[in-house]
Amino acid sequence: MPAYTIDPDRLATYREAEGITTDAELARRMGVEPSTVSRVLAHRTGPSTRFIAGLATAFPGRDVMSLLTPTK
Repeated sequence: MPAYTIDPDRLATYREAEGITTDAELARRMGVEPSTVSRVLAHRTGPSTRFIAGLATAFPGRDVMSLLTPTK
């Protein structure tokens, strides 16, 4: 089980603010493969440091660390 997951509600808020409507567009803006976004959002794997850095690129000026939720 991954140590962290992505908060889906907060991610939806960030995506709406940036006009990102698809996971493929999110992946493009992050510089990662769409399959990586799919695996992380489905909680099959935790977000890597590269994934988190990609979130910072996709959501400039936002606190992307607030997207992380520790798993239990």
